[in-house]
Amino acid sequence: MPFESRIPEWLRSNFAAKLGAVLLAVGTWFIIDSIISNKELLSDVPLVIRTGEGLAVLKRSVDSVDVVFRGSREDIQRLKRGEVSVEISTGEASGRTVIRLKPEHVKAPRGCRVVSMDPETVDVELDREDEKKVPVRPVTEDALPDGYVLDKLIPTPTNVTIRGPVGQLKDVKEIRTRPISLKGRNGTFRERIALAAPSDIWDARMDPERVMVEAAIVEHTSEKLVEAVPVSAMVGTGSRLLIRVEPSHVNITLKGGEDILKEADVTRISAYVDCSGMDAGASSVLPVKVVPLPRIAVDRVEPDVVNVEVGVR
Repeated sequence: MPFESRIPEWLRSNFAAKLGAVLLAVGTWFIIDSIISNKELLSDVPLVIRTGEGLAVLKRSVDSVDVVFRGSREDIQRLKRGEVSVEISTGEASGRTVIRLKPEHVKAPRGCRVVSMDPETVDVELDREDEKKVPVRPVTEDALPDGYVLDKLIPTPTNVTIRGPVGQLKDVKEIRTRPISLKGRNGTFRERIALAAPSDIWDARMDPERVMVEAAIVEHTSEKLVEAVPVSAMVGTGSRLLIRVEPSHVNITLKGGEDILKEADVTRISAYVDCSGMDAGASSVLPVKVVPLPRIAVDRVEPDVVNVEVGVR
């Protein structure tokens, strides 16, 4: 039988036009497929595991998943890492269970479809859930500017409640904060900061999830001793009183920034006693006062009182 006779009559009619239509359809399909077949790999997509009542994740084989998406260029561009997660549920399972990941476990913006996930399964071990109170330990990063030191870190509240598997809670002694940057800080500040999970392999819930931390930053100070500073007597204008001060010299300890103290002209330091209310023939023990220099504090004066006797010239 000739080949042409084996072709149905409906197909032989306008064969060239029909063949062209088929080729056009195939070509169109390839064009459309190339448009919608953009692929994108999102690595380290967070894995969220939901458990039954009273249970918590004791161990998990992974805490993130690599997901390959396919979609149009516009849909792929709309994918944002912070909006994508893989969420699975253990249902009523207890003990150890293996869960196979499926495309419907992926939570992502519409338009893209999941092509593959790595790994394809997750091993989960469950334990009874419990809670305990633990202290908060603030954590810092980066260095302070030269001349400043961190005096103390005060979290509020100082303790938080953590919930998790009994088998892991027993080893938790404290909860740390996310790192607080000290870069460029030159004074006390307060910052609300999230708490860091104690582990990547088991799930913990903390109440509250964020704490307020006060970081007290002070200028690094040094001391400098200025010896034998003469003590002068302050009297009223035009006074003819003769003032005798004993001892006549004191030692003064200054405190301030190291660089400031190095550059300070300590010869400008002066000490005095206020005798303006004293009359001739009087005597008293008066405190020594010091005229400070800019940005430098007087830490102590030795001795800090002197004997004063008043006579007449």
